[in-house]
Amino acid sequence: MSGGRILVAAAALFLACDAGPLDLTGLRCDDGRPCGDGWFCHQGSCLADGTPVDAGVDAGVDAGVDSGVDAGLDGGDDAGVDAGADAGLDGGDDAGVDAGPEDAGIPLDVNLLANPGFESSRSDGGVPSWRGSPGLVVTTTIRRSGARAARLESTGTQQQPALLPSSPTPGTELGMLFCARVWVRGEPDAGVDATLFIRDRLADGGIQSSAGMRVNNIQDMWRELREEHVSFGGGSIEFRLVSASRLDAGDGLYVDDAQLFRTSATVCP
Repeated sequence: MSGGRILVAAAALFLACDAGPLDLTGLRCDDGRPCGDGWFCHQGSCLADGTPVDAGVDAGVDAGVDSGVDAGLDGGDDAGVDAGADAGLDGGDDAGVDAGPEDAGIPLDVNLLANPGFESSRSDGGVPSWRGSPGLVVTTTIRRSGARAARLESTGTQQQPALLPSSPTPGTELGMLFCARVWVRGEPDAGVDATLFIRDRLADGGIQSSAGMRVNNIQDMWRELREEHVSFGGGSIEFRLVSASRLDAGDGLYVDDAQLFRTSATVCP
């Protein structure tokens, strides 16, 4: 056989035996077992060079971006709607409760009288927040509690002096229940009669008064008077203590621990 024929036969034999490059796709790989030339290891499997792997990355990125945007939009919309709904409901409910009759006008269970224990006094002996009509109100150390009390004195013959706050409390409404209390005492040698009233002072200038609670012959022991009154509304409410005895100038009675309040109960305590 000539040399040329031998070369042709060898080439044909090589072509017949060459099976082409190995397909390593999917072959398990790691850092200790690489895939070889023309391949690369991706997530534990061999892939041929040039195989696209962006889909997973892009999907992750896009999913993250999309979910973030959607979450932001949905969250904003939902939050706005929910906040609006909640604010409307809560605001409506709260406004209705807060502005209800229990808070309207005059607060509940609060003493409406300023200087109720007559502890404050002026340099001339007068008592702030109180007045006599008629009569004179002065400070005294003959007291039931605290350091001072008030003395209501007659300024004329056969006078029935009365003790009132300097100004009534405005804001009454029909049906409000008011309660009043006060402690009084007279002199050891002269008993005195006293009556406690609660009065509506109406916007038209009229007056509606409670029936009054009276205690007779009060001497040198403190006695409590209590009164209650349902308001006619549309005006102011006033505490009024009157000497039911006709006194001469300088005579009087002692007063301490006065209260006037709108009660939250159905009856006065």
